[in-house]
Amino acid sequence: MIFNNSYSPTHSIVTDTLNTYPVNDSSVFYAVYGPPVFDYLGGYFPFQIEFDHRFNTDSLSDFGFIKISVDGGNTWINGLSNEFIYNYDTPLDNSHVFENTGTTLYDSLTVTGNSNGWIHSRITKDVYGWILSHGYNPIDSIIVKFTFQSDSIENYKDGWQIDNLCLNYLVGPISVNENKVKYFFNVYPNPFNSFTNIELQTEPNKSFLSLYNVFGQNVKTINIVCSKLIIDRGNLPSGLYFLQFTQDNKVITTKKLIIID
Repeated sequence: MIFNNSYSPTHSIVTDTLNTYPVNDSSVFYAVYGPPVFDYLGGYFPFQIEFDHRFNTDSLSDFGFIKISVDGGNTWINGLSNEFIYNYDTPLDNSHVFENTGTTLYDSLTVTGNSNGWIHSRITKDVYGWILSHGYNPIDSIIVKFTFQSDSIENYKDGWQIDNLCLNYLVGPISVNENKVKYFFNVYPNPFNSFTNIELQTEPNKSFLSLYNVFGQNVKTINIVCSKLIIDRGNLPSGLYFLQFTQDNKVITTKKLIIID
C-alpha cells in the first residue's frame, strides 16, 4: 500500500505518493510562525504544533523527527521530547491520539514503526523558559523542521504523511471559553539542577503549590504569597515530578517538572 489519499481533501505532505520511501532518505520541510512573535512584558507565550499524520516505517532505524528553533535555525530542540514541554490543565497538549484504537500516548512521542492509521498530535513548548535558559531575546519567528530519515536497507514501506498542520502561538491570559487555554504560571528553567523560578499569571490569593514524585507522594508544599517565587531542589533526587497549582481549595492545573544532576 502507498499513501495515496489525504486525511482531509485534497492536499497533504507525504514522503512519496507513487512509491515506497527510498533508502538513505533525508526528506525535509519547514513551517514558520511569524514574524512577528509578540512578547508580553518581555516574556513569550507557549507555542503549539497540531496536526494529523500517519506513518509506516522500519521501527529500528527509520524515523520522523520534529525540531523547533527560535533563533533562525542556529540551534534546535527536539519537538517530540519532553524538553521545554508545556502543560495546561489537560495532558492532551502533549500527546498522540490514535484514531484507529482511541488510545493516547502522552510521553515518549515517536514517529517510527506502524501507526496503523491516523494520529492526531499536539505538541506544546514553553518558549519563555527556553529563551531564558539560552539567552535568546527577542525573537521574531519560530521555525518547525520536519525530517524523515531512513537507513541503507530497502523496506518497501509507506513513510510519513502529514495533514491539517496548524501552528499556534497561545497568547494569554484568555478565558477557557475563547479557546480552552488556561495560562496560570510559568516554570523556568525546566529541567533544572538546583532551583527553578515560578511566575504566576493570576493573583496569589489562597493558593499554594504542591510537588509530587512519580509515586504520588507529596514531597514539597509552598504557600504562595507573591506572584514570583523560587523552588529550591534541596535534597530531592533527580527525576520526574508533578507541580500542582491549587487556588481556593481547587486544583487548577498541573505541570511536569524535571530535576537533573
